[in-house]
Amino acid sequence: MENNLIEKLAAIEHEQWVEWSKSLVATEKRLSMNRIERWKKLWVPYAELTEEQKEQDRVYARKVLEAIKMEGVECCCTPERKHNHCLIHGTGRESVV
Repeated sequence: MENNLIEKLAAIEHEQWVEWSKSLVATEKRLSMNRIERWKKLWVPYAELTEEQKEQDRVYARKVLEAIKMEGVECCCTPERKHNHCLIHGTGRESVV
């Protein structure tokens, strides 16, 4: 279940990077054309990235999840009962699986 959350966080991380890099390209005149062309190839939805590219986003997703856990956020589920609203396992919806 934690892998599902890692994927969600990685997709968000990728979206954030795309927005940041597009903003930088629009405002920073000292970027090389080589770098810009490399970045443009990555301006695609997370699902379209290669596994190697996705793993770069997963690295940061794992850091976010670890920071959340260090703040004391814990799973509310039991082995018999998974809650959709659980931060670790859930989908964000208020129901019991």
